[in-house]
Amino acid sequence: MVEALMRRLPAHGVAVEPLRWWDAAQQADLLILFHNPTTVEGYAREKGIRVVNYVYLDSTSSLSLSGLWTRRLAVAVARKLSPFHAAELGWRFPELADAQVYASEGDRRMGAWMFGADPSRGTVIPNGVDDRCFEAARGPHDGDFLVSVGTIHPRKNTLLLARAARRAGVPVVFIGKSYAEDDHMRAFRSLVDGRTVRYAGAVSDEEKFGWLSRSRGFVLWSRGESGCLSALEALAAGCPALLPDLRWARWNYDGHAAFAPLRGEEEMAASLRRFYDAPPRMPAYPALTWDQAAGRYAALFQKVLERPA
Repeated sequence: MVEALMRRLPAHGVAVEPLRWWDAAQQADLLILFHNPTTVEGYAREKGIRVVNYVYLDSTSSLSLSGLWTRRLAVAVARKLSPFHAAELGWRFPELADAQVYASEGDRRMGAWMFGADPSRGTVIPNGVDDRCFEAARGPHDGDFLVSVGTIHPRKNTLLLARAARRAGVPVVFIGKSYAEDDHMRAFRSLVDGRTVRYAGAVSDEEKFGWLSRSRGFVLWSRGESGCLSALEALAAGCPALLPDLRWARWNYDGHAAFAPLRGEEEMAASLRRFYDAPPRMPAYPALTWDQAAGRYAALFQKVLERPA
C-alpha cells in the first residue's frame, strides 16, 4: 500500500521521500504516518510540519461489545493519567495529527467513538488496486477452485478455512507465506493434500492475478482487517467473495460480498459448500486504481496545508 502510493503521488504534484528523523536538514510541509503517531509527532511539531495519520483500527474494530467498552475505558484512563504512554499506544492520535485517513466509514465512526476524533478531520480513502485487477475481471473465472490470499497466520483463520475446505470437499488454493516456519505453519502444511487444500505459496503479482482470473471465487475468514487489500483485489478482479460476518468486512464490502458467521468448522464447511455450489453475483465493488487513491491523498494534503495552524 505505502509503496504503491509513494510511486504515484509525484504525478499529483507531491514530492515524497522517507522520513529521516535523525537528519536536521530535512525539510517538508507534511508528514504522513501509516501508524498512529508517537514521539515522531513531536519531531514534526518542532519543525512546523503538518501531520496526517492513516489510522488502522482492524484489531480495535474486531473486539466484542464488552471488549469495546473495556478498551474505551482504558483509552480514557490512559490519556488522563499517562499521556506519554497513551501516545506510545497510538491512543492520542486525534490531538497529535491534523487529519486522519480511514479505510472505511465504519472506522471513521469508531475513531470518533473510541478516541474522540473529530469526524470533520477524518477522510475515508479506500485502498487502490493494481490496474491488472481489472484485466483479471475479464478472465474466465471457470476454475474448479476458490482462492484465499493472505499471510498464513492465526489472525487469518487459515486452519479453520483449511479444515472446513477438507470437510466440505471444496478445493481452495491458498496464496501467501507465513512470518515463520512455526507450529501454525506446520499445522497448515499437514492439511495440504493437493486436492481440497492446495498451497501455491508466495507468488508474484502476475501469478496472483492469474489465479484470480481463473478462480470460481475468493474466500477469506480473517478476524480483523483495515480495508483488506486482498479482498479488494479479488472483488476488483471479478471474483465473488465470501467473507466473515464481522465489522471490518461489513463496513468495507456490504452489498458486494457474501458473509458467513464464524461458528465453527462444521457450519463453516456448510457455508463454504453453499458458496462454491452457487457463487453469488453481486454489484461490482467500485474499486479505485492506485492513481485515483493517490489523487485523493493529494487533495487531502492540499486541504490540510491550507487550513490555519
